[in-house]
Amino acid sequence: AATTCSACDLGYDSAEGSVECSLADAGHYLDSSLETQTCPRNADCSGSQYIPQPRKSYWVDRSSFAFVAEIHACSRETCKGATESTCWTYNVFNLSDASFDDCDPADLLCTNGAHGPLC
Repeated sequence: AATTCSACDLGYDSAEGSVECSLADAGHYLDSSLETQTCPRNADCSGSQYIPQPRKSYWVDRSSFAFVAEIHACSRETCKGATESTCWTYNVFNLSDASFDDCDPADLLCTNGAHGPLC
């Protein structure tokens, strides 16, 4: 039997071989309702299950999933931007997956010796 691919709605993507469009496409992310949202300014959104990742010189409050799209400019040169992609997935962040404990915001977002809001 032949398999036919169907296009996903704007903002959505699917895993290879899947018939469901349950992932975000590049430039989008899944919100807490699993609806896609456009990537906020000064962040990168690689799609799939990744949440917005702040660019260098920007910071995000990781204390609640409600803040993932609120990207803040840093006034000092201590915000290094997102570098560890495994800590930026919907499952790790929103569901408090066990690996979330390995995702210290100071290590993820701030240069060595800096910590707290806006590093």
